[in-house]
Amino acid sequence: MKVNPIQCFNARRVMFLPIHFHSIDINISHSMSVDSWILNNLKNRYYIGKAVSMIDGKSKVHLKIAFEDNRELSLFVLKYCSSNH
Repeated sequence: MKVNPIQCFNARRVMFLPIHFHSIDINISHSMSVDSWILNNLKNRYYIGKAVSMIDGKSKVHLKIAFEDNRELSLFVLKYCSSNH
């Protein structure tokens, strides 16, 4: 079994959104299962946080998910988002 050094130091989930991360916004109701799904299925660093956007003059709160590796964003969209929406 290969050891992931990022995981050993508990450094996979970052607390701020770096500018080089690739992101997607999803419905906030899925926030509990997202973190565990990412930990179990992906390998690299990621960010999860709330974001606010304006739609038709009204504010909407959603979840912003971002990944350091754009391939992991693609995998997340294909596997997690398609099975949970």
